[in-house]
Amino acid sequence: MPFPRYLDSFNIYIIVLIISLGNAIEAIVSFSLLKNIFYLFIHFLLIYLGIYYQRVLLIFIFFITGLILDLSLVATNFGAHIFTFMILILLLYKINKFLFNYSSKNILFFIIFILAMCLFIEEMYLHFMLINHSFNLNNYLQNILISLLISYPIFFLFKIIDEIN
Repeated sequence: MPFPRYLDSFNIYIIVLIISLGNAIEAIVSFSLLKNIFYLFIHFLLIYLGIYYQRVLLIFIFFITGLILDLSLVATNFGAHIFTFMILILLLYKINKFLFNYSSKNILFFIIFILAMCLFIEEMYLHFMLINHSFNLNNYLQNILISLLISYPIFFLFKIIDEIN
């Protein structure tokens, strides 16, 4: 069967990203916690892909993901997610050679730190500067708490996907 030979771990991550984008955008309103989990999962996935999969295609993937999130979640105003993701991919390309010296536990903490900074920059500064959207500290702290709670299961899932090759 020719299809499984094209289904490596990177392609599985792209499929998971597409499914997660759909769930983050079109989640049922009464399950807003589920929507936040998928939204944070997208950030984890992009940071993980930026660290472990150095490909030029990632620039396009980060741009399209930022565009979709901006147009769907920020009510047709775009810029904050795109700008944050483009800076993130440049930052990950620059510091990736230093990350190979660290253990997977240290990289996990690094990813959580980068995620917290992305959310901070995105929600607090860029949304206020670009679209005059006020910052909600409770929402930010809730997202940080959810990130800490779901980080281990997410990286366990990533480990399973990486072992497919």
